[in-house]
Amino acid sequence: MSKISELPEYEEGSSESESDSSNSCSTTLKATASPYVDEYDSDGYNTSGKEECTNFSSSNLYIPLSKVNYFPLVSDNSSSVIVCLRNQERLMISGTFRVQVLKGGFTYNSVHYNAGVHSFEYWHPISDSITPIVSSFYANWTERLFDIPSILPAETVKEYLCILKITNGPNINAIGALTSELGQLWAKRAASTNTTFTILNEQETSARELTISKEWANILDELSLFHQNCESDMRVLCIGGKNSGKSTLLRLLVQKLVHGRYTDVNNIENEAYGSNLVNYLDLDPGQPEYSSPESISWNKITSSSLSLGQHMAQGMKETVKEIYLGSSSPQSWPETYLKATKAILQSWDSENLMGTTVLNLPGWIKGFGVKIMNSVIKDFKPTHLILLKHKNRQISKELKVPDNFETVQRGTYQPHIIDVPAFHENIVPGRLQQDPRYHASNIRHFKLLAYFHKQSRFSYNPFPLLKAPPLQIAFGSQGIRGFQFLHDYSDRFHQDDLAGALEGCIVSIYCTQEPPLVEYNGIFPMHKTSIFSAEMNFIALGLIHSIDCSQKFMNIYIPEHKIDELKSTRGHFILVRGNTELPVNELYPYSVLGSSKKDDVPYIAFDKRKKFDHVWKVRKNVMRRGHFMK
Repeated sequence: MSKISELPEYEEGSSESESDSSNSCSTTLKATASPYVDEYDSDGYNTSGKEECTNFSSSNLYIPLSKVNYFPLVSDNSSSVIVCLRNQERLMISGTFRVQVLKGGFTYNSVHYNAGVHSFEYWHPISDSITPIVSSFYANWTERLFDIPSILPAETVKEYLCILKITNGPNINAIGALTSELGQLWAKRAASTNTTFTILNEQETSARELTISKEWANILDELSLFHQNCESDMRVLCIGGKNSGKSTLLRLLVQKLVHGRYTDVNNIENEAYGSNLVNYLDLDPGQPEYSSPESISWNKITSSSLSLGQHMAQGMKETVKEIYLGSSSPQSWPETYLKATKAILQSWDSENLMGTTVLNLPGWIKGFGVKIMNSVIKDFKPTHLILLKHKNRQISKELKVPDNFETVQRGTYQPHIIDVPAFHENIVPGRLQQDPRYHASNIRHFKLLAYFHKQSRFSYNPFPLLKAPPLQIAFGSQGIRGFQFLHDYSDRFHQDDLAGALEGCIVSIYCTQEPPLVEYNGIFPMHKTSIFSAEMNFIALGLIHSIDCSQKFMNIYIPEHKIDELKSTRGHFILVRGNTELPVNELYPYSVLGSSKKDDVPYIAFDKRKKFDHVWKVRKNVMRRGHFMK
């Protein structure tokens, strides 16, 4: 698998007598040249009938020409560049960045954006298929220009239909310094540049393009129209197996709902535009869209806060309710997961909201997973149920959808059941479709590292946690008022073993306004109230470094972006331990412990297993063909 190549800057007027690289550039320019038609068109709908991700085509692909259609703003501290696009020219970018339209407009996932003062945030990792930015015209009566820099010649401004200003986004690529496997997850940067993004060319083999099928596009348009004309509430539930495209479809839908109604981004700050809100019930702890690692949550997304692309759970949102599960799979503790989903849905339903809500479930569609789906359908009462099917196969014979639902907002109504083809990856002969480095477990570890190393909205700390001193927090009569083991009973632990069961573990911190009900096990107050109760509010995750039992305090790492919230919260703090795995990058940061003897490092085995050594894994929820839940 080849890595992302650094984007060359081509000079105008390259001839065949120049170097080999210039010859290849000249040939590419001729191959991609095509007549430009002055008409508005959608951005690349796929007519095959299936949603696909493919290695992107070179048709109308943007090629940067220095001082022709590509202008770096060297005086800008944010490392901005100006990109000039002709009609229907396609811009492919990996990394994190912000885009402001200075002239014209563009389409992104079939949503049109006009020139304006507002900029939009994009997250394009190489692990996911990337949507192109397709240039278009200014969709209004009178075209307007915004903040055109003086370095652009007047002829260039007049010649090109769309002019964009691309600025650095969050430096999440710095997390790559902690994990070599995902060091190039976002963008490859040259030593002389300080950008968080890379403009891709047609020779790129590791990036894939997202193409929306006609069927998916029609469903998105229908749901968007229903959302605009809905006088009460709208509830969308998406169900499908693993890798069926649930998160992708809902990501496209949320963008369509909050951005699809408006073409003038200058209204982005207006009350009418900002009030276009969507509630997102993120109930997939393994691949969360907005939740903290191994948690589920209820979030509110607005037009001004929406982050576009795959933001790895780092996007802006307002979290209303969150519950830590301590496991990436609901199969580990299905009853605990079921209780947590009911708690989230009860909290959401108690608001009697009149807006639009979307719900994403994990891809567990067999065995006890069907019971969970039926429970969620019963409690959520969807107005629209999307079933993502592979080759039109039935998801489950035990899936139960009532004929009618009744709510305070709508009265009695029938749910709309929509069958949609699942995600389809177009196979390109001779090319590896999924880099093995981007396995789901590696992505989960990356999200966990990003959570703990996030300093602010735009900044991430690239150094191991051991480089900085932890916080000291007391426990007992002050500070942490209670401890709880999410999946184990505290009375099973001897009081001398509790400190060892907490040190080196990731924990969640809750706050309650009610005095906690505790029972002491030695010096540790063990909390007896369920974390699913309404008065328990999730604050943040933490990593316990060590515990001083004699002085009754602990050394703990709290993400920097959560410290202010923790300090401003008033109430009684409860610490809950789950089974979240700590990434080895934090257990053994080479930059800190590189010269240590291997025998001195705890928790880590350096010996390689022999060829026929195996690790026994317990199979959960074993069912045979023809067995069904009663």
